Amino acid sequence: SLSYVICGPVLQKTPLTNRLGHLLVERVLNARQNWEMDTLRSFCEVSIWLLVVWSTYVGTGGCFGLIAALTLGTAAGAALVVLGELLQQPLRNLERALKESSTGRHMKGRLEEETFV
Repeated sequence: SLSYVICGPVLQKTPLTNRLGHLLVERVLNARQNWEMDTLRSFCEVSIWLLVVWSTYVGTGGCFGLIAALTLGTAAGAALVVLGELLQQPLRNLERALKESSTGRHMKGRLEEETFV
């Protein structure tokens, strides 16, 4: 996330990458709000980002591995942020459906317990 804060303002300076830079900085500065509003999207982004960083570091090792992991992690994170923005509404719909399904099962289970007793 520190790399987002460093790269974001740099990307905001050019018209071609301005939106991407803004999104990267917003993901860090509004992390809590992002997790509350878009939990599934945030979970997917962070999970894949950690997978890229960890596997790159383990695969390369040492000081070079750390630099490579942070570089590839930042690039992958930027791609994930763009993908997350493109899939934001479908992911929100899926998250809502999962919550409703979970709530429905929970309520059905409680009703069965009350009926049984």
